[in-house]
Amino acid sequence: MRTSQPKHVSVLMGEAGNLSSFAIGPAAKKYVYHQQLTTLAKTILPKELDFYVVAWQGGQLTVSTTSTTFASQLRYMQQHYVALLKAQKEFNSLLRIKTFYMPPLQSSTVNYGLTKPKALSAFAQQQLMMIKQALDNSKPS
Repeated sequence: MRTSQPKHVSVLMGEAGNLSSFAIGPAAKKYVYHQQLTTLAKTILPKELDFYVVAWQGGQLTVSTTSTTFASQLRYMQQHYVALLKAQKEFNSLLRIKTFYMPPLQSSTVNYGLTKPKALSAFAQQQLMMIKQALDNSKPS
């Protein structure tokens, strides 16, 4: 019987190795940090840009976007955006913005072979009408 957890789970949960310490695991801390950087960058850069910070290391800010238009705009205007971001202390060592396009996840529709229900037969319709009338007649006035 396995008593230890897989390595990737341990990394997420931190050194204590239990679910209560999940929020302080290194991967969770990095995720929260990237969310904070994304929020900060979105307050500085144009509002129409839709991106998410996925890495910040060695003067390079790596962002992901689901729009090829925004990816192109970020690449084309990189020097201008670097200057805007460098004005903030969090990004003062920024040298370049690396941008990549990540297509949105597609949800696939599965056809389970279900068909549209058939219309009720005349007999079934008649039975339902009789039940409805009986229920209506039994209601107190």
